[in-house]
Amino acid sequence: MKKMKSGDNREVSAVKKSMALALCVVCALMTASCLPGILDSPNGSISDSIPTNASVNVAWGGDMCEADGNIYCISYNNSEYRIVRLDSDGNAVPISEEHDIIRYLVSDGANIYFIASTWSNETESLFSVPASGGEEKIITDGHFLFLQYVNDRLFWEDFYIPSGEIAQDQTMNITIHSINPDGTEMKTLFAQEVPATSGHAVYFLATVDGLYYAISGSDKSDIFRMDLTGDNQTKINKSPLDTVDELFYDQGVLYFLMQHFTGSGPDPFWDSMETLDKNGNVKTIIKRVGYFPQDFGCVQYCGVSNYITYYFDLPSSNGSSEHLYMNLHQYDINKGKDTIILRNVDMGDNFVASIRSIRGKNIENNGTSGMYILGNDIYFSPFALP
Repeated sequence: MKKMKSGDNREVSAVKKSMALALCVVCALMTASCLPGILDSPNGSISDSIPTNASVNVAWGGDMCEADGNIYCISYNNSEYRIVRLDSDGNAVPISEEHDIIRYLVSDGANIYFIASTWSNETESLFSVPASGGEEKIITDGHFLFLQYVNDRLFWEDFYIPSGEIAQDQTMNITIHSINPDGTEMKTLFAQEVPATSGHAVYFLATVDGLYYAISGSDKSDIFRMDLTGDNQTKINKSPLDTVDELFYDQGVLYFLMQHFTGSGPDPFWDSMETLDKNGNVKTIIKRVGYFPQDFGCVQYCGVSNYITYYFDLPSSNGSSEHLYMNLHQYDINKGKDTIILRNVDMGDNFVASIRSIRGKNIENNGTSGMYILGNDIYFSPFALP
């Protein structure tokens, strides 16, 4: 399991990732779906076109993507995962072979890139397959987090902790790599050796403007930017930052989720959405962007596209109900206006596996989780909670 840490507040974001990754690969915990929600008006508050923003979909699972106007997702059947293309009626057409585990879908428009591995082998492989279906090809092997595709290159983070007890003096390497889709010119853009018990984590996002990455540890974070070639690395925050949970990029602006931790009570931790002004000082966009009792949901169910933030919020919960009814918000960053566009989405554990959308699509599936802004719709398939 990757990035598994436990303990105090400096390690909560890493625990989130471990939970999310574990859920992504264990079918028993992924019977994902929800009960129908209610749009606030007959036509909803959503515009007819929601521009796809890759930065919404690259992290925390990446179980859906778009290519040439079609939607692709990970589907589970008969103890195996495969990639399927969804037609206009929501019917699934397989395009890949079956694998024990599949994670992270990205596309260049003609091909789908993904990570696959077997239960018995801790090494993973980066694959490509034509979006229309066909022969799969292995690009390279290794360990992969946050697979991304930008400017004709694939980017990922390599962060691996071997199984077993971690020694007090054990160290590990966190690296960010890039490669051409044909497997040539692999480069290491970032490398840092840290103590295995330090609680350090790196979150990165490759954009057309460059590669942004946050280094978190010891109750604080710093955000850096570099060229996609790895050159000109610069720290961009002037304000001190609490633990950064995730990075988003939209219309030339970097946003990030920042963790808040009380350690007790019904609301022990949550995330706020922030950005940096031109001087590198932090500016709060939304004070609270979501909360799950087990904290499975802040990051996976938040995204930014065309100056609009979409996020799920749990209005109230006694912490024991099997039904967790949540609202999907649309927050206009320029106007500072928050609108609930979907009400009463059941994130509990009593539901039939499916992918839902704000425009009424209901796609039978139990291999995909998270929220994805694709084309003119928003798809979401929540984790099953205990």
